[in-house]
Amino acid sequence: MVVEIEGDGKTGTCKIDFPIGMLKSKRAIKGTGSELRMRCKYDDVKGYGTGYTHEYKHAELHHLGDNKATLSLNVVLYTRKEDFSIEVKTLKPIEFEYTL
Repeated sequence: MVVEIEGDGKTGTCKIDFPIGMLKSKRAIKGTGSELRMRCKYDDVKGYGTGYTHEYKHAELHHLGDNKATLSLNVVLYTRKEDFSIEVKTLKPIEFEYTL
């Protein structure tokens, strides 16, 4: 899933990957969400997220039936050299559809 992010007059995108078993089994998340994988580009800086330092503060994934779910999260992502960090959080749950 790709989401657009913005803050401080700057924009970017984040790609969020879910383990396939999580969606197949309709497993919910309530807690840190460390099993999610995120990579972001923000203000023309690439490489925030997975593979580098990250701190998942909170995440919730709820399945709504069929192939629909909602995701709420709050995570701090760093670049490889930890020169930059961004905090990504949803203002309200994101509703999305998925295919397996």
